[in-house]
Amino acid sequence: MFDEKFMKGFKNVKRWFDGLKAREEITTVWGKIFDCRTVHPFPEPRQKKEPVPKGQPKKAAKPAAAKKPAPKKEEAKEEAPALPKKPANPLDLLPETPLILDEWKKLYSNNPVEETLPAFWKMFDKAGWSIWKVDYEKIEGECEKVYMTNNMLNGFL
Repeated sequence: MFDEKFMKGFKNVKRWFDGLKAREEITTVWGKIFDCRTVHPFPEPRQKKEPVPKGQPKKAAKPAAAKKPAPKKEEAKEEAPALPKKPANPLDLLPETPLILDEWKKLYSNNPVEETLPAFWKMFDKAGWSIWKVDYEKIEGECEKVYMTNNMLNGFL
């Protein structure tokens, strides 16, 4: 359906499809699948013909009616109504902070805890951030299966 020029904007989809069409399960059913070289235009939809009741003669084709020019619209140049301003986000008013969460996340993900915690306390800004500790009191029977606990905690977070 889509030629190479179109698919350049969808590199991941192309890579996925190339992997899919190379699989044995696909080639045994469909055979070799080739990429589209040229885009074919979609055909125009056909007009439905009304059935003619039995015993009635078919109507002669109507001559093509001359197209009437569309009535002219008055071109009034009106200014678009001004959109209301969005209120300022109160978080934008906070001062700059040395704690950038993406940097902290990369540091935490790629290093042992012994290195990351001292770095966190150096980066932490008490004026711009706060830390909360939450204790979860589980109900009897909860948190017995790891995957269920994981799903519950991910939903909570």
